[in-house]
Amino acid sequence: MLTSNRLTAQEAKEYHICIEDYIRKPFQEQDLFNAINQILSRKKVFQDSLALAKEAGVDKEKFCQFAALSRRVSANKKIISILQKPEEGQPVSLEYDPETTTFISEMIRVTRANEIQVEELREEIQTAFMRKGYAPPS
Repeated sequence: MLTSNRLTAQEAKEYHICIEDYIRKPFQEQDLFNAINQILSRKKVFQDSLALAKEAGVDKEKFCQFAALSRRVSANKKIISILQKPEEGQPVSLEYDPETTTFISEMIRVTRANEIQVEELREEIQTAFMRKGYAPPS
């Protein structure tokens, strides 16, 4: 997401599933390049790991679920961080409007649940790799 506006709880609630990264204008070109490279790199790693997973006998759906949940956890953590960060020039405060507080709490809860699922899937995938004598993907 590239915008000149600060991310609000309402926008995060509405668009969080679509957000890969969040860059606020004005931005440095390097920030945009880094975000694009990270997305492309993640895609390449996924494709390479998926090919190995198929060889190791890992169910494609399970591997795709693992990759999607991992990406979602990462994006959710970034969204939470953005919402918790004070506006530039504003005093640091732990008080948010009720909508933001509720949304952050819900995002933290969902993210923790997703992290548990990711870890369970990771263990299952690693076991399949080790049974075939492959080094598990990172």
